[in-house]
Amino acid sequence: MDVRRLRSQEGLARQALVIFIAVAAVFVVLLDSVHVFSAWEGVRGDARQAAEKHALPTLLNHNDVGAAQQAAASYLRAKGDTMTSFTISGWPGNDPLITLTATRAAKTYVLKYGPHLPWVGNWIKHLLHAHATRNSASGIAD
Repeated sequence: MDVRRLRSQEGLARQALVIFIAVAAVFVVLLDSVHVFSAWEGVRGDARQAAEKHALPTLLNHNDVGAAQQAAASYLRAKGDTMTSFTISGWPGNDPLITLTATRAAKTYVLKYGPHLPWVGNWIKHLLHAHATRNSASGIAD
């Protein structure tokens, strides 16, 4: 084979490698985006379920605020979330309204290094720590 043809094949291999690395990087960022979206949606649903299906029935059946808080916290812990606040309003006397806030850290591959970036670090840090405040009336408490 002549030298010119060999050099063109080396260039093709180099271009294929660059394209492969670029596609892999885009794929990893998209995968991280799916994980972040999943964390936000998951914590919203988990917070609502903890308030409606676990804390409220426990409070109504046992008349114990501590047991209701423990029921919500244990459900959230089982789902991989952390309960950061828990309040009950309108009780005793009226129908109770339980409001709780839950957080979850998104598990990512590349975006976990984002908080070290100077301009977008705080935004990425906020993005990676999903949080939601929900109440037992299926409403958003924020």
